[in-house]
Amino acid sequence: MLLPGSTPVAVEYDGAYWHQNAFQRDQEKAADLTASGHIAIRIREQPLPAVTPNDVVCAPDQPAEAVAKQVYRKILDLTDTVACQPREDPGPAEGRQLALFPDTTEIASCGERSAAESLALGVLMKEMLIQAHTTEVNSDRALGEHLVCDLPFDHAHMQLRQDTAGIRSLASAIRRLTDRH
Repeated sequence: MLLPGSTPVAVEYDGAYWHQNAFQRDQEKAADLTASGHIAIRIREQPLPAVTPNDVVCAPDQPAEAVAKQVYRKILDLTDTVACQPREDPGPAEGRQLALFPDTTEIASCGERSAAESLALGVLMKEMLIQAHTTEVNSDRALGEHLVCDLPFDHAHMQLRQDTAGIRSLASAIRRLTDRH
C-alpha cells in the first residue's frame, strides 16, 4: 500500500509462509524503497524477524485493527504530517499510457483467429490490465484513508465492487471471444 505525502510511505505485509526464506529479498526491497525516497514499513508476521527498525512485527492471530493501529502509530512517528482528509478521487487517468506492448502484439491462439478478433482480444486484454491496476490503486488509496484517517470503508467497498465488476465484464468479453475457437 502506498500513502502519498511529502515523503511517501510504502506499507508491505510479509506473511510468514511466503516470506520464510525471503529475508534478503525483503531487505533489498526495503532498501530500494528507502533509496527512492519512500518510508518503508513492513508488517512482518511472526516468527519473521524485523527487516528494518521501521517494521511492525505481529502475531498470526493478532486482530487486524490492532496491527493497523501499530502501523498508524509508526507512520505518525516517522512522518512530519499525516493527511487526515480524504484525497480527491483522481478520476480517470490522463496522459498517455505507457507502451508496454506494441499495438501489434500477437495473441497466442489454439485455432485460427481473424485479424479483427486478434486486435479485439489484444485491446480487451490491455483494458483488463489497466482496470486491474486502477482497482489496485483505488483500493490502496481507500484503505490508507481508512487506516490513517479513520474514515468509513463503505465508499471504498462500493468503489472496489464497481472496479471488480468492470474487470469481470472485460474477462467475460475475452472469454466469449476466445470460446469461439
